[in-house]
Amino acid sequence: MVFDLFDCITIGREPGTSTSVPHIDLQPYNALELGVSRRHAILKREAEHVLLIDNNSANGVFLNHQAIRREIPYTVNDGDLIKLGLLSLQVIFLINPFLAQ
Repeated sequence: MVFDLFDCITIGREPGTSTSVPHIDLQPYNALELGVSRRHAILKREAEHVLLIDNNSANGVFLNHQAIRREIPYTVNDGDLIKLGLLSLQVIFLINPFLAQ
């Protein structure tokens, strides 16, 4: 998946009966079966940093195999591994040449 991170996005799975849809929907990747909450985590950009926050998920968030505390921001770096429940993701930063200065 490729997406722009200008401010803050939620990562999770389709809401089912809820109307709260995450920005990044992991349902096509068996998110429900792998323990991903509807609004599992938040990625937030602050200045030159990207932060990962566990959004009170049921099955936790791991950053590089270490559990992170709920509602506490952790810095994410290029190549880091994020695990939401049992679903693993790798972060790769791309710079948009049209926005780079």
